[in-house]
Amino acid sequence: MRPKFAKPDSNQQRIIDDLRQVGAIVWVTASLPTPILDLIVHWRGHTVIAEVKQSGLEDELTPGERLSILELREVGVDVVIATCAEDVIEAFLALDEPRWRVVDQEAMRRLNTAMGDALTVLGGLAASAMSPMRFRERIGKALNSLEAAHDLLCQATQFK
Repeated sequence: MRPKFAKPDSNQQRIIDDLRQVGAIVWVTASLPTPILDLIVHWRGHTVIAEVKQSGLEDELTPGERLSILELREVGVDVVIATCAEDVIEAFLALDEPRWRVVDQEAMRRLNTAMGDALTVLGGLAASAMSPMRFRERIGKALNSLEAAHDLLCQATQFK
């Protein structure tokens, strides 16, 4: 598990900015208190999970990061350890043709909003002390957002 307030790698914002410059959607998950890796990146019909590291420190993964990467790769999720945006772009370019296509742009926009809402709620759990009742309410709100995102994903996309 991450420390309560994990400090992002100094190159993380540059990677995020560079990826957004080429049209990628980047969700920053680095501050969540879970085994989630640093970035979820969507580009050209694919998603890649990225763990950001400083150049030369790519092999210095925490036990939680190693476990997350292993578990994700075991179920076919594309994961990259990135020191720069080019590392992430190369991971995308190595993928096959898109496995799905967007069929409803408006639903896709609402999906991005629902995922952002869920990440905001989850991020707020790490940053504040709250009563168990309030915690359950917040988790319920995050789950509702994730359920809505799943429904929108099904509506917005079609597998090839």
